[in-house]
Amino acid sequence: MQILRYKLTKKSVAELTVYLLDQSVEMQSATERPGVLIFPGGAYQTCSDREAEPIATAFLAEGYQAFVLRYTVGTGTDFSQALNDAQEALKLIKDHSKQWHLLADKIVACGFSAGGHLAAMLATTGELRPNALVLGYPCVLAEMGETLNYPIPSVEQAVDQKTPPTFIFASRDDEIVPIKNSLALVHALERAQVAFELHIYAHGRHGLSLAKPMTANGLRYYVNPRVATWFQQTISWLNQLWQPFPAENDYQLIPNGTVLDQPLGYLWQISSNQSELLHFLPFMADKNQRTKVANVSLNIMAAYAKELLPAETLSKLKEKLIQDN
Repeated sequence: MQILRYKLTKKSVAELTVYLLDQSVEMQSATERPGVLIFPGGAYQTCSDREAEPIATAFLAEGYQAFVLRYTVGTGTDFSQALNDAQEALKLIKDHSKQWHLLADKIVACGFSAGGHLAAMLATTGELRPNALVLGYPCVLAEMGETLNYPIPSVEQAVDQKTPPTFIFASRDDEIVPIKNSLALVHALERAQVAFELHIYAHGRHGLSLAKPMTANGLRYYVNPRVATWFQQTISWLNQLWQPFPAENDYQLIPNGTVLDQPLGYLWQISSNQSELLHFLPFMADKNQRTKVANVSLNIMAAYAKELLPAETLSKLKEKLIQDN
């Protein structure tokens, strides 16, 4: 895995951290991956570590390239600076889609609390918008500006038909960001006929992040197994939306491999090979047996099942298959 860091503009202190998974010939359905741009919360006063790299690593484990934006916050700033950071970060990601092995049309913006407000404003007003939106206990209403670092525009008034599909989770008894924020956003999405999914948990403190011990900072009230289900629910929703990693084949071809490296399922599909395979491997007459070895190469079989395919037999079979092909 590579970790890169980009300072955005000279006028901003914002930094984009890039987490890139390595390529592998054993993961050919993931040569290009979806991406997630993460906006930590922090009341526009800070960017929470608990909602930054832990979220990125969770998405990395699901095959996503991940990006954490530490946008401009603190005294002397306003919302326009944070939004500019978000737009610049998304453009940087999309511009590097080939280099970073990204599916440029499958970029999620994922934000928490004030970071959820920023992600949602990017998705509703940005010149360049993400392709899906995931929000955890987001600030939505303009009145939340009274408790944030500065006034904010209201998200629900910015929702339009170009707003991407949205997943929202929140807790009914959130003491910092009332549930009416998420409900207002859902009503706006419904009016604009934007697809959404909403999970409201009965109980849960504000700022739960993954709601697991690792992100709890030693505090038991940040551990909530029921709320922790939000992440797998999100992945399930994204999989249904995009199906980013198709798994439809019975075997995997080996690039630049010899006939001995290719899976038996592939060799069997070439009709001219079948008589030779049956002669040397008679068990392949049984369809169930063929299915079991569909992704096994002759080299692997010779290495681990010498009684089925001794070296001399392998050599003869290789010669016959090369002649037939």
